[in-house]
Amino acid sequence: MTSYNTRNSRLYRIWNNMKRRCKGYDPHNARIYKDRGITVCEEWQNFKPFMKWALASGYSDDLTIDRLDPFKDYCPENCRWATYTQQNLHLSQRKSQLGERNIRMLPYGTYEVRFTHNKKSIHVGCYKTLEEARKARDEWVLANAHY
Repeated sequence: MTSYNTRNSRLYRIWNNMKRRCKGYDPHNARIYKDRGITVCEEWQNFKPFMKWALASGYSDDLTIDRLDPFKDYCPENCRWATYTQQNLHLSQRKSQLGERNIRMLPYGTYEVRFTHNKKSIHVGCYKTLEEARKARDEWVLANAHY
């Protein structure tokens, strides 16, 4: 039987890191979480309620915590357990200066489509127009929905 109620457990580290991100202990996380007002709900300030929610919500060691609405807080109503690929497909639009998921502008006006699967970067391609990049992204998502 797995013991989740220890400081060495993966679940405890997820909980602790979630709280640290929202407190803004480093500049990168401060910009993404604290400066945007993202917090951890009062209920999850203690580990045991978080652990109870996690185990009842399908936690397993191959999943990560994901906020359904990237502009809202960490709380039971706004979180789920997701694979890395699901999380990548669900990235908020703040990840791109273009306001597009999984598309970034490269030098010389080209557009790159890139995804992450199993912690590996997948380069879909580079395109001359944003419309071509959107089409390639959407086709990739449809063809790889089983991930």
